Amino acid sequence: MLPSPTGPCQTSSRSLVFGLGPSITSEDGIITGAKLPTGHQIIRCMLNKKPGANGALSQFEATKGVLEQVRLFYKKANIPMVSDKGACHKMVDLINANNKLRKISQAKRSSETAKQLEKMECRLDATFPLWPPNVEKLIDNPEDLAFLASMKTDRVATCGVLDKKLQLKVKRREEHQAAVKRSWRR
Repeated sequence: MLPSPTGPCQTSSRSLVFGLGPSITSEDGIITGAKLPTGHQIIRCMLNKKPGANGALSQFEATKGVLEQVRLFYKKANIPMVSDKGACHKMVDLINANNKLRKISQAKRSSETAKQLEKMECRLDATFPLWPPNVEKLIDNPEDLAFLASMKTDRVATCGVLDKKLQLKVKRREEHQAAVKRSWRR
């Protein structure tokens, strides 16, 4: 049994949110990190801002609050965003798709549902795309393009010149280690 700050004790299985992991906390209300936000971060932040109680924010107000946080990441990365309306629609679509999966009861879950859940997991783990379709044409800086490319694929950010220095340092270290091994063999 886990103690709950808002009420009676809950079992650990009840404190998990289907498809999202541990229950939503106040820490989920703030998106942090050095990369563009993922779908998980977006949806957890939205669920934190819209708990469903009386006087809670509407879905649109919660989405606007999350968008203000996400906008900072895109601004720092020098990546243009779609319009506010388009971004809000994408966020609402994400939460609606997740809610649709969460509403499927345990008894009705099948292999098709498992595939849908796996697809949603992949969507949530990836960078949440709020850039326009022609974003590559809008970005002039090659470092910003490299950062965007990494966010679209494996989410390993690049640091331009620092990456080149680090790569050179690693290469020298490997060459030195190979030379030391060769000298030991003689």
